[in-house]
Amino acid sequence: MHPIAFSIGSLQIHWYGITLSAAMALGVGLFHRVGARRGYRDDFLADVSLWMLVGGILGARIDSALHGLHRFEENPFWILNLREGGFAIHGAIFGGMLGNILRFRKSGYPLLEGLDMALAILLPPMALGRVGCLLQGCCVGKITDSAWGITYPGTTVARYPVQMFEAGLDLLLWPLVLLVFFRSTRQGQTVCAMLATYALIRFTAEFFRETPMWGPLTREQWGSVGIFTVAMLALLLYKGPPRYKPEGGDEPPRIPNKKKKGRS
Repeated sequence: MHPIAFSIGSLQIHWYGITLSAAMALGVGLFHRVGARRGYRDDFLADVSLWMLVGGILGARIDSALHGLHRFEENPFWILNLREGGFAIHGAIFGGMLGNILRFRKSGYPLLEGLDMALAILLPPMALGRVGCLLQGCCVGKITDSAWGITYPGTTVARYPVQMFEAGLDLLLWPLVLLVFFRSTRQGQTVCAMLATYALIRFTAEFFRETPMWGPLTREQWGSVGIFTVAMLALLLYKGPPRYKPEGGDEPPRIPNKKKKGRS
């Protein structure tokens, strides 16, 4: 494994950047598929995708800056220099969701409907992102002497490939989220299902990570227990608004027209 895929002159192309770009492209493609199934127009879905991509890139950079404040303090314009890397997957997710919320709000469509669509397709792109983590050599697992262990370049000890464990769980449990999405009758049910699923994935992956313990569990596992409990209770008890249905049966929803001021 080597974090650099190839170089073009002095420009180094990292595997992490390639996989993150592929994850974004996959997310856009899947979002269009589920959006079309819900009856939304292609031009609107393309617009939402653009907002999500911009939000995802900004979120990834801001999250990276928060984890490396020394670089941001030394040069505030570092956040604009994409060549220096520094893309955090969780920041990309939250930034993309914020872009989704803003675009749906601007169009007058239900916010939970947009989040349901976005979160329904999130796990496959997350799996690709974890492959990027493996190639980059970050988010490593615990030291092990088992046959599962891999040795990173420049090290002498084997570690669990926890990134691939998590990627496998992402793909294994994705059908459950899709099942909720396609059979849900109320907005927000897919959001709850995705939060519960990711909490389960993260709780399991933490057993193979080298993170500090808070009693019998890690901090992330305690958080996962809380998120899973709240999400499952909401999924079972929440009586949100009915799932949005386009007006006119099979006709795609239309962006509401603003009232124009004029002479009567």
